[in-house]
Amino acid sequence: MYQKFIILLFTIAMHQTMAQQLTGMVSDGQHQPLIGATIQELNTFNGTITNETGHFDLRLTSNAARIVVSYWGDLEMKLNR
Repeated sequence: MYQKFIILLFTIAMHQTMAQQLTGMVSDGQHQPLIGATIQELNTFNGTITNETGHFDLRLTSNAARIVVSYWGDLEMKLNR
């Protein structure tokens, strides 16, 4: 039985300002933007999605926030701030 696995590779660049605002870009392995990737603060309802250029802005609710990045449910990455 043949199973096909698709691995989505992406990078995330994050920049933090004093107001706990997280901004960045989500892209694939060829540095193409991932439109509609989900960025969510772990264990909260606080989240956003990337725009047509792969960029996002998210105001964090905690200095110790953990971020979950996923793309269409295929790939999920948890990041510590």
